[in-house]
Amino acid sequence: MLFINAGSRFGGASIFCLYKNLPCTGNNRINTRAMKKWFFYFALAGFLSGLTVHVLSVAGFDVKERIPFVWVLHIGIFLIWLPVILELRKNEELRSLQDSGSIRSLNPKVMFSILFKNTPRWLIILIICCFVYAVINFVLFIISGPGNVEMRNGQYTLESNGKTIAVLTESRYHYYRSQQLRGFSGHWIAFYAAVLGILYPMIFGSKKRNKEQQP
Repeated sequence: MLFINAGSRFGGASIFCLYKNLPCTGNNRINTRAMKKWFFYFALAGFLSGLTVHVLSVAGFDVKERIPFVWVLHIGIFLIWLPVILELRKNEELRSLQDSGSIRSLNPKVMFSILFKNTPRWLIILIICCFVYAVINFVLFIISGPGNVEMRNGQYTLESNGKTIAVLTESRYHYYRSQQLRGFSGHWIAFYAAVLGILYPMIFGSKKRNKEQQP
């Protein structure tokens, strides 16, 4: 539904240009840029929502109890990365590396420099901080997570490898659920931030170049 709405609003030809890696001209070029801007704000909404969920989860608040559809943020990452990957197919450096077959053995640092070549420094710093934090946060989640919480026979239970290892109070049950969401939401922040970093120069950077080119 997301991409159907985007296609009806901005024109199917724009999506065709992205998918087939063809140059867009005239109105199609305008529509393609409008699509990028729409995806950018979608990613920004995902980033801010993920950050809010993460902060609440760190504080021990069971967000899933109040907002059951919070996991749509997880699905949103896959939805937003699809058009980004299609757009990256146009990157000449990545295409040359793919044609030579060296992209699979590429140093992650080099890949990072290509993806965020025109990204502002402040946004690059934000992306690096988000990914470093996501790794640390997930490691702490794995270490501190004794198991999964379930609701069985009217009781709140903590389970590991299919076995009940503890019966929890309601407050403790919600605390464990908040920590599970904390572990995943750290990754949401990082991946949405990466999309922002890739799309930002495509939208706002081009505006700056256009102003510089004007007499």
